[in-house]
Amino acid sequence: MGATWTTSITARSIRRMLLAAAALLLALPAGADEIPATMPASEMPAYVRVSPGLATSAQPSPETLARLKELRFKTVVNIRAANEPGVQEEADVVRARGSPIT
Repeated sequence: MGATWTTSITARSIRRMLLAAAALLLALPAGADEIPATMPASEMPAYVRVSPGLATSAQPSPETLARLKELRFKTVVNIRAANEPGVQEEADVVRARGSPIT
């Protein structure tokens, strides 16, 4: 007989996972338009550049959200729940600066 695996996911653990990966940032291909190799934790916590054009992080600061295009990010994928406080306002800031957000 095989082992039975049971997974218990609580709302708290889901929220932590979502906050840990609050923004998946996609950027332009490698070259002159590479996204930053590093970011200060105060601006973009848990930032990891996966490749020259792809990074992931926790929730960026409001100031960083406003400068994503300047930092050469092309698209923002926000995995937070649409009904969380501040999500719509953040999307409006990103769109107003010319970057798409999904």
